[in-house]
Amino acid sequence: RLKIMCSRAFNIDVELQLLYFKSNPSDPFPTELDDDENTMAYYGVTDGAEVYMNEIDIQAQQRQSQREAEDLNRRLKEQEIAADKLQAAKTNDVRAHNQASQNAALNA
Repeated sequence: RLKIMCSRAFNIDVELQLLYFKSNPSDPFPTELDDDENTMAYYGVTDGAEVYMNEIDIQAQQRQSQREAEDLNRRLKEQEIAADKLQAAKTNDVRAHNQASQNAALNA
C-alpha cells in the first residue's frame, strides 16, 4: 500500500520504486523494504520512522547488465584460452612420454 501511495504522490510506477526506512536518524544505513508481501511491522517500521524512496533507473540497469554480459564473455574467453594452453601442454607431455617409451623400447 505504501508503494501505491508513493506512486500517486510522485507519479512513479510501483515496479520502479525501491523503499527503505530508518527507525532512528542516527542509524548509519537505511533498511530496504525488499518484499512487497511483508508488512511494515515485519521490518520493524515504527511511528516516526523515515521512509525513503529511490526510483530504479532502467537505462542504468540495462547498461549494467550489458557491462556484466561483456565481462562474462571476456572471462569465458580467458578461460577458453587457458584451457587450450593446458590441453596443448598435456598433449606435449603425452607425446614426450610416448617418445621416451619408444626410445626406451628401441634401446632395450
